[in-house]
Amino acid sequence: HRRDAEALEAAKSELKRRDSEMRDLEAAHRDALANKEGSDAELTHKLEAEHKHVMELERKCNTLQHDLEDEHHLLEETTAKYRKRLRRVDTLKVANETQFQAQVRELGEEVSSLQAQMQRTNAQMAHMTKEVHEFTALCDAARFLIEDIIDDEDALDEETRDEAQSLLARLREVLHGEAAKAKERAMKKVAIEKERRVAQATSLLQRAMTHGNRRSTFFAGSATETLAPRKWWTFDRMERMLSYAWKVRIENGEELGERTPGPGSHLHKAGSPKRGGGPGSPGSPKRGGGPGSPGSPKRGG
Repeated sequence: HRRDAEALEAAKSELKRRDSEMRDLEAAHRDALANKEGSDAELTHKLEAEHKHVMELERKCNTLQHDLEDEHHLLEETTAKYRKRLRRVDTLKVANETQFQAQVRELGEEVSSLQAQMQRTNAQMAHMTKEVHEFTALCDAARFLIEDIIDDEDALDEETRDEAQSLLARLREVLHGEAAKAKERAMKKVAIEKERRVAQATSLLQRAMTHGNRRSTFFAGSATETLAPRKWWTFDRMERMLSYAWKVRIENGEELGERTPGPGSHLHKAGSPKRGGGPGSPGSPKRGGGPGSPGSPKRGG
């Protein structure tokens, strides 16, 4: 019984201690609840403020997102438009460049053709000028010999002299006629060629200006064919006259003596070596003499 009483006292003591601890815990719990309510109210206020701020930020973000989407769509449309324009510009540039290069090649070919034609014409003119010089020299030599033959009363009879005079007159007529006809033909050809070159150059210039090629260069030359075709019968006749005249001079011993100048000698000065008075010189093959034949008094002995 005593042990039970001691145990009961111990249990009561423990109960009191537990009850005191419980009241302390309840007081602490009440304090904690009070503190929690204050903290919850403060946190709730803060959370509401933060929520409002977040909602404002979300609204601003939505507005900015819509603006950004509009700007993006506008940028895509502008980019597509400029890409289309750029492709069109590239296409036009390639087409214009191709057309320009083709025009440049065509103009270059035409210029090369004109230059080649000018070179051929210049070569032809040089060749024909040389032929005219040779023909003139031969005619001069024939005229000199014919005049000498006409002036030399001892070398020819009356019939031969008359024939030589007619040949000389015919020679002068042919020379003047050929010169007039050659000049007329040359003037016509020059006019025709000039008109053709002007038309061709005008066409090239218009074409170059149409396609924007203002830097193109074209050449417009003038081709003049002023020389008459060679008259072979005239050359043969001159050669026969030269051979006959030289034969007559050789048969007369190359010593015909000084004579009074005849009717045809007014073309040259009396004191020139060609008509007498100058130093003696060997006869040239063009004059009809061989390399070693001495000059006659008539030619300047």
